[in-house]
Amino acid sequence: MASLLMKVGALGAYDNGGGGGGDGAAFWQTLTTQSMAAVLLAGMESEGGIDWSLRASSATAGKDAEDDSPSWVSAYDLVREKSTHAADLFGKIDTDPKMRDSIKATMHTGLAPWLLSNVSGRHGNSVPFQPKMLEDADEPTLAIIAPADGVAAGAAVAVVETIVRHLRRGIERGLDRVLLSIDEAVNTCPIPKLPTYVTEARGLGVACVIAVQSTKQMTLRWGKEGAEVLREVFPSALILEGAPEREMLENAAWWDGEEDRWTESIDSHQNRSLSAERVQRTAPTRLLPKSVEEGRLLLYGQKGNMVELPGMWNFPKG
Repeated sequence: MASLLMKVGALGAYDNGGGGGGDGAAFWQTLTTQSMAAVLLAGMESEGGIDWSLRASSATAGKDAEDDSPSWVSAYDLVREKSTHAADLFGKIDTDPKMRDSIKATMHTGLAPWLLSNVSGRHGNSVPFQPKMLEDADEPTLAIIAPADGVAAGAAVAVVETIVRHLRRGIERGLDRVLLSIDEAVNTCPIPKLPTYVTEARGLGVACVIAVQSTKQMTLRWGKEGAEVLREVFPSALILEGAPEREMLENAAWWDGEEDRWTESIDSHQNRSLSAERVQRTAPTRLLPKSVEEGRLLLYGQKGNMVELPGMWNFPKG
């Protein structure tokens, strides 16, 4: 989880779609992963949660040997008997001050979403979410509202990642399937492992419905190759009117196969002749939705079907 938080935190901190910081960021994330994991575990052990971990990430040690306030030293004391990550954190306590500062900054990148009060829930009556809450017989729904920019998206990704891991571990216990529905996924919840979840998780109890303005938008978060993988592995796609998805429609038309098209010609002597040409059975433009009340539902390996889309205007008032 520590590695995930730092990776997603970098996306929000730099907000440039490229992961923020390039190879340098990757180096510090790798160096910091175990230490941050120890701090997160210590937050759980202290029962102070993410707020404890936030404060501990900023302080190497307390004011004196008796000070047990949140710090790296306190985190080490809490988890040294329970986690191998503790030794890594302890080894960095006396390292070069500049390196310590860089490690702290990298931790802050991963924990940045919880600096926001509307993420951390510092209102006195907040109940921390736990994935097992979704196992209730009433089939509960967890709604997450994440802004389109800034660091808060990291918290949304962390929750989704936790839910997916919980469901994957619970598949043997017969847990019900869960639907993961994300609107504006590129901006609000850019899950780094989304290609893996789309291909694997639907067989492990997690179905994904992802909405984007354009599939090319996905290159901002998953890169060119990652976006191409996502376009190809989703088992279905619903294309709405005006969506710039020419490539997907051309592929769908190609899936529909070819046919012989006969052409009759007449020469100057009025002689008739017939010729056959092998052409695509369906032109891509014929697959385009013509209004907001319909969409082209592409099914993998098929040209799909035109489907009606119920809108608010279709429901009776009252």
